[in-house]
Amino acid sequence: MTWFVTRFDFRAPGADPAARRELYARAVEQAAYADTHGQDVLSLPEHHGADDGYLPSPLVVAAAMAAVTRRVSIGVMALQVNLHDPVRLAEDVAVLDHLSGGRVTYTLGLGYRREEYEMFGRAWDTRGADLGDRIALLQRAWSGEPVTVGGRTVRVTPVPFTRPHPILFHGGASAAAARRAAQLGLANIEFKQCAANSLPFADETFDAVVSRLGAMFFDDAVAAIREMLRVLKPGGTLALAVWGDRAANPFFSTITEVMAAYVPSPPEDADAPGAFRFAERGKLAGLLARAGAVNVQEQVVDFTIEATMTPAEFWQLRSEISDSLRAKVARLAPAQLTEVAERINERLQPFRDAERLRLPAQVILTSGNKP
Repeated sequence: MTWFVTRFDFRAPGADPAARRELYARAVEQAAYADTHGQDVLSLPEHHGADDGYLPSPLVVAAAMAAVTRRVSIGVMALQVNLHDPVRLAEDVAVLDHLSGGRVTYTLGLGYRREEYEMFGRAWDTRGADLGDRIALLQRAWSGEPVTVGGRTVRVTPVPFTRPHPILFHGGASAAAARRAAQLGLANIEFKQCAANSLPFADETFDAVVSRLGAMFFDDAVAAIREMLRVLKPGGTLALAVWGDRAANPFFSTITEVMAAYVPSPPEDADAPGAFRFAERGKLAGLLARAGAVNVQEQVVDFTIEATMTPAEFWQLRSEISDSLRAKVARLAPAQLTEVAERINERLQPFRDAERLRLPAQVILTSGNKP
């Protein structure tokens, strides 16, 4: 089984109020479209005080999206519980649970930016313990019974539509986060960090195994696929998403091709880990069959990566998120860096619409079943 998730973070560096209003309006329209076209989850994060307008109010947007959808799940990922008044948060989540018919889920997280804690006057050093206390308080408050908060007795109404409360996940990939989740009874999901060819799970554990844009980086792809099949139940589904043809993904190729003229790279090994290792049609499907999967299928999905940003902002974004690109940029002289920016701007013009970039993209979805 393959799940399709659309993430809305509303980042738009330099956007004026009119452009930002349009961004929010279009997001709500997109939510309605996704609801009727097979999308599974709409994802909303939370950050504060960001120069690029990163979404600070995911519950408000979740309510707007719930109003124009009927089926799709809406995930607040992650809700920074420590930055909210816990009683008011309990009320808002309960009301939203009724508005959405229980379709909004929550990943409860610490956050990782000290400046956000300072912005709301919250303690940074005790944030882990504070998160546990606040989640426990939310759980008690949603019971509908009186609870004591700061020496006063309060009662949260209405109780949520979903009983005993909406679906909650505990964000984090550390042992401390796992312990807090267990202590709070949030045992519906578990995370483990591991190598793909050595999964720490028993045989025949899962109904489905999914890898999103990860298979291209497996050291030994066949061994990893066999390991995934091992932990699948008989008849279970394995689904892998990888980038398609390089030319169909200008998000990568535009900058890679320009930089190649200034910082030559050694010839690529077609079978070595890399973003386009399985861009050739049928290559990954062949490995699934070789590893023992049956009913192997392949689907090419073309879509558009769209954002309100200029080519200069796109260049800055790419150079910030790619370690290998940053290393190449560091080797450029100032004059070369200016030339690179100009050439990238020129290459991106066909994908520019006013202040928006619309970059075509392509992935290959390959799936199979365990015999």
